[in-house]
Amino acid sequence: MPPTFFYIMALFAYGACAGAFWLGCILLALVPRTRRPAWRAALSMAATFPGVFLAQAVATPFVVAWLAVGLLGVRLIEAGATSESSLAIALATVTALGAFGTFAFASLYGFYVGWTVMWRRSGGAPTESALRAHRLLSWALDTYAGRIAWRMTCEIGRAW
Repeated sequence: MPPTFFYIMALFAYGACAGAFWLGCILLALVPRTRRPAWRAALSMAATFPGVFLAQAVATPFVVAWLAVGLLGVRLIEAGATSESSLAIALATVTALGAFGTFAFASLYGFYVGWTVMWRRSGGAPTESALRAHRLLSWALDTYAGRIAWRMTCEIGRAW
C-alpha cells in the first residue's frame, strides 16, 4: 500500500477523534457552569488542524531530505550487489523510522501549538501575545512578519 493510504487513514482517525471530542464539548455546553470551558476546548480542537498541517508542511523538506540521504546510503551500500545486505536493511529501517518519527513529532508539536494558541486566544489574550507564547512562533514572527508586512504594503501601494 502507498504511504498516502496510511496518511489518509490517520487523517480520518484524527477527524473522528475530533468529532467525538466536539460531541463531548456539546454535552458540556448544556450545563451553564461548563459552557465557557467547553467553548474554549471546542475552539482549541478546531485550531489544532491548521497547527498540525502547518507543522507537517514545515517538516516535509526535512523528511524528504532524510529519505533521500537514506536511499542514497542504501544504494551506495548495495552498489552492484545482487542480494540484500544486513547493513542496507538496517539503514533502510533507521531511515524509515527516522522519517516517520520526524513527521510524527512535527504533527504532535503542531497539535500542541494550535491548541495552546487558541486556548489563550479564546481566554481573552490578544492574538500576538498568544502566538508569541511559543518560542518558535515568536522567532518566526520576528523574522518574517516584517518582511510580509512590507511586501503587503508595497503591493497595496502599487494597487493605488
